[in-house]
Amino acid sequence: MYSFKYTCTLERAYIDEERIPALIFHTDGTKKPLVICQHGFTGNKESMLTTCLMLADAGFVAVSIDAEKHGERKDPEILRRLSQDPAQFFHVLAGTVEAVRKVIDYVGENLDVDLERVGMMGVSMGAIITLLAATAEERLKAIVSVIGGANFQVLVRKSSLYKIGLERKLVEKFAQSPGELIGKYDPINKVHLFRSIPVLLLNGEGDDLIPLECATSLYEALKPHYQDAPDRLRMKVYKGIGHEYTSEMEREVVEWLRRNLVQ
Repeated sequence: MYSFKYTCTLERAYIDEERIPALIFHTDGTKKPLVICQHGFTGNKESMLTTCLMLADAGFVAVSIDAEKHGERKDPEILRRLSQDPAQFFHVLAGTVEAVRKVIDYVGENLDVDLERVGMMGVSMGAIITLLAATAEERLKAIVSVIGGANFQVLVRKSSLYKIGLERKLVEKFAQSPGELIGKYDPINKVHLFRSIPVLLLNGEGDDLIPLECATSLYEALKPHYQDAPDRLRMKVYKGIGHEYTSEMEREVVEWLRRNLVQ
């Protein structure tokens, strides 16, 4: 495994007309690969600090952004709005995927990065955003989903989403969102768009927020599309771990991206 020094240059930026808040981590050197790091629900770009430091140390330009309605773009009413209409979650996903596109454009224009080697990782909600971004942004060449997944119908039936403030009856309403929304934003319906790029799924066996089945069902749905490159699709399940981003997972993230974007 790589040995980390945790030293780099940190820049703050506000990207595009929307002024998407971003933290950019990099070290000296030219034509580095780029990785976008996406936090989870109610988190912010600062919560990805350690991962970004590790990635910068490993030779990447790492960028952490505030998701739609989060961080410096926080909507203080987000939980209330979601409680009234859980389908608002789709707008958070879509808005952040669009922000990822703009961030890649910005970094490509302002830093010496290699846009042929762009990756993304995300945690929890950030993992779902990462999976969706992979289907929408062809410049992404490798991704890692951490304690995330797909299959929203399973998520609604088996998740303890009430722990983050959503009543069960309203979570059920989420599952009844118009079919076109579920179809558009559930990554399990988009497996044909992954283009066989390297995908790593890291999940806790005892996760009750995003149940393991959300990841295993996605993994099984992806398998037929990776028959010619099975080494590009991997899933690792951590026994005794729930909805938690561990230091071991963090190192697996960096190693996967190094193997597929640097070496």
